[in-house]
Amino acid sequence: GLRSVVRAEGAAGLMRGYWANNATWWPWNVAYFLAYEHGRDLVARHAGVADKAQLPPATSSACACAAAAVATLLTSPADLVKTRLQTAVGERRGAAAIAAGL
Repeated sequence: GLRSVVRAEGAAGLMRGYWANNATWWPWNVAYFLAYEHGRDLVARHAGVADKAQLPPATSSACACAAAAVATLLTSPADLVKTRLQTAVGERRGAAAIAAGL
């Protein structure tokens, strides 16, 4: 639990992988929103809809699912490094060292 982490690693243990987490989620969000908006543009153009805001909710939801899949595929390697950083108990290896060992 929380207390055992603080006891074993100090307060810094609570922040393990913080920057790696940001290095994963920032690109994921960029990829997601780019794929989502471009996907909605493409679907609207293909359907002959002048304004993508007029797309049915189910269509926008399908674009959101596809965008999430694209973003996840693109950022999965960074997410793996982040997870290993966060779960490397007692190790003091950085993200570059973990990525090199993949």
